[in-house]
Amino acid sequence: MKTSALSKKPLAPSLTSLAKEKPAKRTSLLINIVTKYNGALFNYFRKSTRDPCDAEDLTQEVYCKLARLEDEQTLAKTESYLFKIASNVLRDKNRRDRVRARDKSVPFEDALEKDPSPSPEQIIDGREQYRYFLLALEGLSPRSQEVFVLSRFEGLTYTQIGTRCGISVHTVKKHMMKAMAGLKAALEG
Repeated sequence: MKTSALSKKPLAPSLTSLAKEKPAKRTSLLINIVTKYNGALFNYFRKSTRDPCDAEDLTQEVYCKLARLEDEQTLAKTESYLFKIASNVLRDKNRRDRVRARDKSVPFEDALEKDPSPSPEQIIDGREQYRYFLLALEGLSPRSQEVFVLSRFEGLTYTQIGTRCGISVHTVKKHMMKAMAGLKAALEG
């Protein structure tokens, strides 16, 4: 601090220097908190929400609440109740989600009006499509049939199919392309 030449008493700091020091100190405090607790806050929210996007948003919301604090001493002591703020932010999010879920709910009577089971016409159409599919599948070569069934119904990878059938992955791909083209032609024509 500067001293007066006449009195040797310290002069009061100017208002502009105080205005410059406070935001810098405040910013420094916030940066320290973010650096120190960002991972812990994110993990807390990620475990609670099971969604990384929500976890990021909630973490940012905590930092916004911290940035709104007026008193620097309160901000400096924030570390002691940072997770209390986080808990409140999470509780607010859960409340908002419950309200939104209520708005999306369907009254019980409305849900009863719609019968989820297929109509008799849909059942007949489905059986007919299935029959056409089986006929189209039988029209394929035995190897193409086998490759198609292993891939689409048993969920094997092309490598697993190649190993099981004793053929290369390239040959498996060739048989799948033939099967897909043959089924498409048979079902469309």
